[in-house]
Amino acid sequence: MNASQGHTARSYFRADYILVATTLLVCVLVGLLLLALANESALHRQTLRTIFEARSARDGVMSLTQSLADADAARRAMLIAGDRDAQALYANAQSMARENAARLEATAQATSPEIASAVASLRQLTERYLTELDRVTPTQLRSARLDPTAATHREIMAAADVVRELVNARNDAARDREDRVRQRIDIIAAVLAIVAFLAPVLAILAVRRERDLWRTANEMAEAARAQATQSDLAKSRFLAVASHDMRQPLHALSLYISALERRIESAEARDILTKMDRATQSLVGMFSKLLDLARVQAGAVKLEIIATPLQDVIDKVAAEHPESAVTYARSSAIIRTDPILLERLLGNLVSNALKHGGGKVRIELAEHRDTVELIVSDNGPGIPPEDQQRIFDEFVRLGRTTDGLGLGLSIVRRIADLLKIPIAVESSPGAGTKFRTRVPRDTSALARPTASPNGEALVGQSVLVMDDDENALEAMSGAFRDMGAIVRGGAREAELITVLDSGFAPRLLVLDLRIDGEIIGVEIARRLRQRIAPPPPVIIVTGDTAPETLAILQLSGFVWLIKPVNPDDVRNAAEALLSST
Repeated sequence: MNASQGHTARSYFRADYILVATTLLVCVLVGLLLLALANESALHRQTLRTIFEARSARDGVMSLTQSLADADAARRAMLIAGDRDAQALYANAQSMARENAARLEATAQATSPEIASAVASLRQLTERYLTELDRVTPTQLRSARLDPTAATHREIMAAADVVRELVNARNDAARDREDRVRQRIDIIAAVLAIVAFLAPVLAILAVRRERDLWRTANEMAEAARAQATQSDLAKSRFLAVASHDMRQPLHALSLYISALERRIESAEARDILTKMDRATQSLVGMFSKLLDLARVQAGAVKLEIIATPLQDVIDKVAAEHPESAVTYARSSAIIRTDPILLERLLGNLVSNALKHGGGKVRIELAEHRDTVELIVSDNGPGIPPEDQQRIFDEFVRLGRTTDGLGLGLSIVRRIADLLKIPIAVESSPGAGTKFRTRVPRDTSALARPTASPNGEALVGQSVLVMDDDENALEAMSGAFRDMGAIVRGGAREAELITVLDSGFAPRLLVLDLRIDGEIIGVEIARRLRQRIAPPPPVIIVTGDTAPETLAILQLSGFVWLIKPVNPDDVRNAAEALLSST
């Protein structure tokens, strides 16, 4: 081997060495980078869990403090203002406070011992605060110095701040760990970029791009969730506005038909009017169903659990099918439920049975000590056992010739879940089908006094009506005039004040809740009552059924009716108010 060959061999050897060393270094760096990325991914998942737990804890603290504030406000309203309705709100706020405290404590168990200890202390302070609220007197509430709950309230606020600080510190620590890992990744990537060839560089860029894409996807997912939340809120607002605006013409139409019916004596014309009224009521029922079911699906339904006669619910369901073969038992039971939702549930079961059960439906009752069982039966072809639970799923239709979208029974299940009542099906092929549900009784409602209007309480009485819709104002005023009342009205508060200043002294106020797009009917009624001696009773009429609107009506203390109203309901409410004053 001559000198040049030796030099070439040594050069080749050194080049091979360098190539091997470089390749090994690149492999080592790539391995370290992969390990760091895996570590970062694990830490990122852990950080996301920590952030989720922190968000749940903060939401829990916020819900707890809000429910305690609601309890304090309801207690003050009950003791200072003498608001009887506040007692139920106070009990509900106490229950919510305890539930929120228990839920917060369960959430804290998954975080850290320090947070769990702080939350346990907060829960003890909550119990102490609720106990002090139960013992507080009106005199103590009026005096800041005598208020025995003030010290505990400050302790609760301080304890809540401690929980938030611990949660934020835990979040910061998780983010710091993730940041340190990301710094190591950046260092390894920089070294690898220096020593690597094009392919490793491209690989690193691909890894970085993949990580950026993952972060972008995560941000897009967060943005999509935020947009979905905003969409739900927009849907709820739309339902509230649509409910009000679309109920207005139906409300006026119902009153106009009733007024026309009282003025026509021809039997043929009255028969036509009866059919018009039946069609109108059917339209009202379908419209109410569409809005109520849309609100159920949007999660915008707030339960209104009250004592109500079971027979009223059954009669309304049967009235929706006046020409069908629906037979039903009669009952004097008083139940405790949301009558509107129960009517929707029972109506969907009856409609389903009429469509698929041979055209004949029976509503049977089985009364027990604490509950009443409702049974909707038909003589249809029955449902196979393997399909009896599947029929409650959305878009499920048994048989190729079945009409509809397959949503009726899924809505029944949703309403049953909202009312917290069972829904069961019994069926076999060729033997018909039975749907069963149970609703709780309200035995205390049997002893409640009820008004006994004599049908003449409105004759000669002065009534002041307000509605910003001209047709609704005219129709409501005409309905009261037909009842024998002396009626004055207007579309704005200033018009009503002018009427009062002229010497008109109404015995009853009837106002629309939403005036010029704003929910101010209750405030206007209160201001008008201050000008009248003695202050007259109030009926609020509204087409807005949003949960927050119903809450305002409940707290107002006034009688309220949902549009479109039935003239008989208006008469009964007015006579009951006037006979009690």
